[in-house]
Amino acid sequence: MSDTVAPHSALANATAFKGSGHLLTLRECAGSRLIHLEGACPGAELDAVLAVLGLAQPPNIGTSGGRDGARLLGLGPAIWLLVLDSQSFVPDALILAGAMDSAFEVTVDTRHAYTRIQIGGTHAVEFIAKACALDLHPRKFVPGACAATGFAGMRTILWRAMDGDRFDLLVGRSYSVSLWEWMIDAAVEFNQDSATGITDK
Repeated sequence: MSDTVAPHSALANATAFKGSGHLLTLRECAGSRLIHLEGACPGAELDAVLAVLGLAQPPNIGTSGGRDGARLLGLGPAIWLLVLDSQSFVPDALILAGAMDSAFEVTVDTRHAYTRIQIGGTHAVEFIAKACALDLHPRKFVPGACAATGFAGMRTILWRAMDGDRFDLLVGRSYSVSLWEWMIDAAVEFNQDSATGITDK
């Protein structure tokens, strides 16, 4: 994982989202780091990785865990995705120390492969339901839940924040502008107010 170049915003030149803020918010989280992980290797290295993330064990499929801008998503049998906010301390604590490579059989930096979009506001669930067949009721898709799912006909990864009021969506970078334009059109019924920025820089 020697690639340290942060990806540029995929949506910097896309149509700006116009919204009220409390009804529906859409924004790109540029600079997030994403690491695909497979095959946890029991031992001191894995224990150290989990301790930094505040976890006793890797999350089960469909769940996530972590802290301080770092979420570990359970996506499949012995498959996880580590999502690091741009300001997260975890790259220094784990990646540069080499612990991640020893804790898992496979570690692949995939930050350039995806665009991360946050969806929030009181109408976030209604908005997502327009494009996604998941049951998003909080008793079904609980805070911390995650899934690989279709969204507007595109393969995505969706997870719910622990506070329950925000969702994060990962889409392949080559499809991100198309999806973003779909989202702008689909959001019209929820927001009629002034423009907001789309990129977290």
